[in-house]
Amino acid sequence: MDEYIVSVDMGSPIRGTFGWCDNQGNSGDDIDDLVEHLLSKSYFSLGIEAPLFIPIRSKSLASFTRKRDFEEARPWSAGAGACVTAINIGFLCSILPLIHEKNPNVELTTDIAEWKKRTNNCILIWESFITGKVHSTRKASKTQDSDVNQHIQDARTAMKKYESDFDPISNNGYLNLPLAIAKEIGMNTIASSTQIIIIGDK
Repeated sequence: MDEYIVSVDMGSPIRGTFGWCDNQGNSGDDIDDLVEHLLSKSYFSLGIEAPLFIPIRSKSLASFTRKRDFEEARPWSAGAGACVTAINIGFLCSILPLIHEKNPNVELTTDIAEWKKRTNNCILIWESFITGKVHSTRKASKTQDSDVNQHIQDARTAMKKYESDFDPISNNGYLNLPLAIAKEIGMNTIASSTQIIIIGDK
């Protein structure tokens, strides 16, 4: 089965700071179009540019907002990172129930090895982190011309990184937001020993 891959640059659809693309040539800033594509599939890989894995630091309370081990620039909790973390929680709390309602048999995982063992009724969710020189600096625009929308550009960058080489990171020491939300709404989940984080910083 061909893999269906979707990448989302998280933000507000109302304010024009949201963009998505897939590996079939579709893209846009309309969240309804995105959901329509997702609901038409039972097996896909969904990347989100927002912190999905929150560090657990109970032994070092003063450091709970500090960078995650793989972060070289600003920490996940700073500025835009903190904002899109909150927005993404709302996003997952909104779309996962729709997916579960459409297909109660679908399972969710953040472990690519587990996802690849299956060919149907399984969703992989991964985090992208696009920063530095590869981050788009174009002005965001609510327009049909995706080439001037920086959020679609960043979604495309993340998908290209996903399709190239990467090393999954251990799930130990992190709260896995996608799995936690999926369990809360009664969605089937697959235990995930690894998580995918795509770094784009060059």
